[in-house]
Amino acid sequence: MSEEWQKLTEPGQIKKGDEVLLYAPGIKAIWNAKEILNPGTDKEEVILHKQKNLYFITSMAINGTSWASDIWFKSKGKFIHIPIEDVTKPIDGATVMMDRWWTTIKEGHISVYIGASKKSSMGSYRTYSPQCNMHKEIADRGNGAVFLPIVYFVDLLAGEQW
Repeated sequence: MSEEWQKLTEPGQIKKGDEVLLYAPGIKAIWNAKEILNPGTDKEEVILHKQKNLYFITSMAINGTSWASDIWFKSKGKFIHIPIEDVTKPIDGATVMMDRWWTTIKEGHISVYIGASKKSSMGSYRTYSPQCNMHKEIADRGNGAVFLPIVYFVDLLAGEQW
């Protein structure tokens, strides 16, 4: 996902934790998406603040019938999406993770967060965080989750093992 502001044009674009810039009569504010209900559907709701009951229905915001008329968003993180069939085949030298629920931001793929570059005495490196957990509720995050009994991890983009 881009680190630049993108105009909301369809359900499924905003993810939990994304920054949301919205314009409404008398309001121009940036919020963090706290929760996404019914993600990717015409009933998708983006919850911005539960205590204040602040939310919008994406399809209504897009067609102009919502109180929030002009919505922009940007992701706080970057992800790579690896096809499930690529991580469930044995790979020599791979790190193995067993019995986990995996976040599936993109259908049929597991998600891995790409962190910032870090410097050390050995040079610079990038941090990676597989988006998985033993509990479905934690892995789901409003994006979807799939249970995989075994996953073989190798960073195919950089040739590094995670």
